[in-house]
Amino acid sequence: MADELHEWECTCGKPGGIHVRACKARVYTVLSKGRAKRRGAWELVISTAGWNSDSLLGDMHREGVSLLETGEGDKRFFFDWVQCSEDDLDHTDPKALEAAIHEANPAIGEALEIAANAADGRFMRARDAANRAHE
Repeated sequence: MADELHEWECTCGKPGGIHVRACKARVYTVLSKGRAKRRGAWELVISTAGWNSDSLLGDMHREGVSLLETGEGDKRFFFDWVQCSEDDLDHTDPKALEAAIHEANPAIGEALEIAANAADGRFMRARDAANRAHE
């Protein structure tokens, strides 16, 4: 099981060549290939969306969307992506934010609390904005 795959990014700082998406992403690839050699083995990847579409998770997202839209690709790849439907959501409006969190996270009210999720969201937006500023 690989959790929070959006965090499994390259940290070596070497653009291009064989170092593209190296480091943590390579660890996932090695583990995945090892799993494929074992009969009856399975793999589960879960993650929040993250912010970098040029990543291992971004690649998986594109593959999954393509599989859903065209029906072509690896049929063993099960893809389920949940998100709120409003792209231009006003995150400063508490009611809109709560509605979007409920829509994007089926576990709210069951395993997760809305207040904690909203607080995490505010933290993540601030962190992601800082990450984008450094690109």
